[in-house]
Amino acid sequence: MAEHGTNLDVDDLEGTRELIVDELGTVSFPPEVLMKMGGPGRYEIARNERGEVKLVTAEKNKSMIKGKKVLASICPACNYKYIDDSQLCPECGSSRPMVSDN
Repeated sequence: MAEHGTNLDVDDLEGTRELIVDELGTVSFPPEVLMKMGGPGRYEIARNERGEVKLVTAEKNKSMIKGKKVLASICPACNYKYIDDSQLCPECGSSRPMVSDN
């Protein structure tokens, strides 16, 4: 898996991880994948072939993102305190967001 500032090859995702692309072309990355990518931001398509897309961090993005991103320790919807690396809140079902590691 790529770190921020290097290439990200979708084929390198751990195990049998799948990404779903909706009819509008929207892709949602699981929080742990997004964290390894360096967090949300701008990415360029380095290669786009049938069944394969390779993303690279856009140069402009490097100055936009400051600090490391980690999974939130508290659910922003219901204030549940996470005790593990779960991606959904067990209390309210909300997605666990990425936050700056300060």
